[in-house]
Amino acid sequence: MPGALLVAVALAGCGGSGGGSNALGGGAEVETLAGFTLARVAAGPLAWVTDEYRLAAGAIVEHAHESAFVYARGGASLLGGKSLDEGAGAAVAGQTSHRHAAPQDASSVVWETRLAAPGAPPPPSGRRVFAGPRLRGIPAAPAASFLLVRISPGGDTS
Repeated sequence: MPGALLVAVALAGCGGSGGGSNALGGGAEVETLAGFTLARVAAGPLAWVTDEYRLAAGAIVEHAHESAFVYARGGASLLGGKSLDEGAGAAVAGQTSHRHAAPQDASSVVWETRLAAPGAPPPPSGRRVFAGPRLRGIPAAPAASFLLVRISPGGDTS
């Protein structure tokens, strides 16, 4: 059985984003794909949500929303004209119009993870693939990190 792949998002008030791969145990590998500080956190309850975009060759989706992390889940994609290889991630500033595009000769699957009100609908053309629990005690101007965690076959993060 192949190892597990987990894409995680963490918030921190200060300091680093955690104890690294040793904190997860089981020989997990952790790679930081992107990070930023949220200058403004929306009022009210918030949760991490992930929306998926399945783009046919040459297709483009354009929208704006809260600050987000983008992950090239299947195939390469273009984010604002920059290429993201499969497995790569990037950050998108909040309320900034941006484009996700598939190359002209191949389809792609993009995941976009953002901090939003629980139950907020995905942007047009998106399909919700994850909705986390409501977060409590979010600090002012938290640092957010987008982590790729690879867990060895038979590994465990407990």
